[in-house]
Amino acid sequence: MSNSITQDMRYRQSLMHYAEKYGVSRASRKYNKSRSYIYFWKIRWDGSVESLACRSRRPTMALTLPTGFPIQNEMSPRSLKPLPKNSAYAISSSGRTHHATTAK
Repeated sequence: MSNSITQDMRYRQSLMHYAEKYGVSRASRKYNKSRSYIYFWKIRWDGSVESLACRSRRPTMALTLPTGFPIQNEMSPRSLKPLPKNSAYAISSSGRTHHATTAK
């Protein structure tokens, strides 16, 4: 994260000061921002301009299974709950779900 103070951060700082002095509803009318936007930044704001910087929206938790996680053929990769025994879907060795073909 850069240490520079951007125009957006200064704008949010002035918005926070105004909301603190006159209230969120009045600030929302003056700055033409929704009250939920102001409450969002009010929660983050600790009085410093740096606290009003945009943060990454990247998830902090890995979306993949941890190494060594046992994969069973009857497990659904989305919910990790066992599939019903009479399910029309099966999991291939690559871990992808595909429609099981039935031989007639």
